[in-house]
Amino acid sequence: MNKKRYITFTLFTLCLLLLCSCTKKDPIKTEFFNYINVDLEEIKTNEIESINLFDSIVSQDDYSYKELLASLDETIIPKYSKFLSDLENFEFETDEIENLNNIYIEGAKLQLKAFESLKTGIEEREQQSLDLALDYIEKSKVFMDSFQEQAIKLATDHDIKYK
Repeated sequence: MNKKRYITFTLFTLCLLLLCSCTKKDPIKTEFFNYINVDLEEIKTNEIESINLFDSIVSQDDYSYKELLASLDETIIPKYSKFLSDLENFEFETDEIENLNNIYIEGAKLQLKAFESLKTGIEEREQQSLDLALDYIEKSKVFMDSFQEQAIKLATDHDIKYK
């Protein structure tokens, strides 16, 4: 009786191993999960802090250009530059996640250019640089919207829960 149980258990274990080895993991699903939940989580603080600081200053009715310029120079641009640098240093195994990250990089580059143009416009009291900053912000939004659309599409195509 024990020998019969042993053989049954062995056959069952072999079948499970065979079944597990035949199950194919989705590398896009794994890399997408890590990218969104690990990689971006580790670096997004600099992005969030720089944008929140900018928003908090310009949303005040009585903010001064001097205050904005100091924040751009000392905090906003350095933190956002660090965020962009970290974003550019990611490496991926799948083209899909690399392409998704490249969209984010392009949007972040434009956002950084907007901050830099705003700084130049304030320093030099130049309307053209201020207008250019607004243009960069609009273009950045296009890439950020595209990033969200592509992330949702990848999540849907690979059965991933994504907000």
